[in-house]
Amino acid sequence: MNDASEATIMLFVVVGLIVFDALQALIIILDKGIYKDEREELMKKSVKELRLMLIGVKRTSRLCKEELTDMLVTA
Repeated sequence: MNDASEATIMLFVVVGLIVFDALQALIIILDKGIYKDEREELMKKSVKELRLMLIGVKRTSRLCKEELTDMLVTA
């Protein structure tokens, strides 16, 4: 092969690898999601875990899970 065809093949290989990497990144983003609802993620945690996240805030012992989640989202 001459230099021109070798350079062309190398170019296509590099472009193919870049496109493959970009598609792989898009699939990961679609699978995991970019924007996750913070409230949903907090509702998956236990009340004890939510209270641990609010260390230093007074009067959290009598709050229910929804109220603790509201405090964390607004903070």
